[in-house]
Amino acid sequence: MAATSPTLPPLADVLGVVRRWRRPILLTTAATAIVSAILAVRMPNIYPATAAFYATNLETSDPDQLGSGERKVVLLPQPFDLDRAVNIGRSQPVADYIIKKYHLARHYKNDTTTTPEALQVTREEFQERLSITVSDRDAVELTFMDTDRDLAATIANDLVAQIDSASQQLMQPNRQNVVALFEAKYRILNQAFKITRDSLMQLRALSGVYGLAYEDRYLTKELTARETELAIARVQNSKAVAGLEAAVDQLRHKRPGGNTLTLEGYSQYHEQVSRLYAELGGIQNSLVQARTAYESAKALLSSRVSNIYVLQPAYPVARKVKPVRWLIVVSSTVAAFVLATLAALLLERLREPDADGDFATAPPLSPEPLRSRA
Repeated sequence: MAATSPTLPPLADVLGVVRRWRRPILLTTAATAIVSAILAVRMPNIYPATAAFYATNLETSDPDQLGSGERKVVLLPQPFDLDRAVNIGRSQPVADYIIKKYHLARHYKNDTTTTPEALQVTREEFQERLSITVSDRDAVELTFMDTDRDLAATIANDLVAQIDSASQQLMQPNRQNVVALFEAKYRILNQAFKITRDSLMQLRALSGVYGLAYEDRYLTKELTARETELAIARVQNSKAVAGLEAAVDQLRHKRPGGNTLTLEGYSQYHEQVSRLYAELGGIQNSLVQARTAYESAKALLSSRVSNIYVLQPAYPVARKVKPVRWLIVVSSTVAAFVLATLAALLLERLREPDADGDFATAPPLSPEPLRSRA
């Protein structure tokens, strides 16, 4: 005959099995409770230390914006800023730095050799004790757990400092390039300023035009006065006619040994002097801005601009988070009771005869047969 599929026994059968097998079940449950209690008591306390900070946007400390008129200020972190902080905190270089600095391999009672396998075991345990999450208010919360509450707080704060330092290192190559660009721009403008200034000085010395607003009025006034005196001298047939004619000629035309500022020279060089003067003023303004940007970027390169804003540093706490000893004992005891009961049900099931009256297997020993044989 075809064997029937096994079905779950009713509650009365289960209680009957538990009653018949109560001694093994109780012994197993009690032994498990005692062992789990001993192990739970011997387990060390784990203390958490949490630090909270905002990951600021890198553009706020970008030296490339120092030379622009409109500097972008980003007050709130962007999603990629939060991801950057989390990824840096969980990176292997940061983990290796902390492990080496605080001798965590020895602290975790692992192999203190420098083999890759021993280091990997320490890294895995370190990552298990580290938690970096982003809160609903966009604050990064870094929690580190250890058996030493003071060490946990120290490592948590050091991890925050390493995240900040690594963020600064991300901007360091860009800062160096920007400083080099600002320096090159400053040198070019400085050279252009010197060339334009020398050209303007030479042209002024040659023409006598210094870009004054009243030079044309001065020439017109002097020329009118000399011509008037010349006309009067001619009428009076004065001996000063020749001298006045020479004076008028020197005011009109540029002669060797004559006046530097003449009407002819003013007409010829006034436009060039004005153009060079305007160019020199524009170059000077650009030079001042370039020098300011270069000095600011150079100072920023040599300084440490923090890329995080610490809301709360980590402090040692008095209350542990694990182990929850009562929960370990209770869960172990309940699990042992359930497993022992299932084992008893399985043994009872195996000793039941099949349809032909034969046992599927040899009937195991149980408390009832032992007492009947005695």
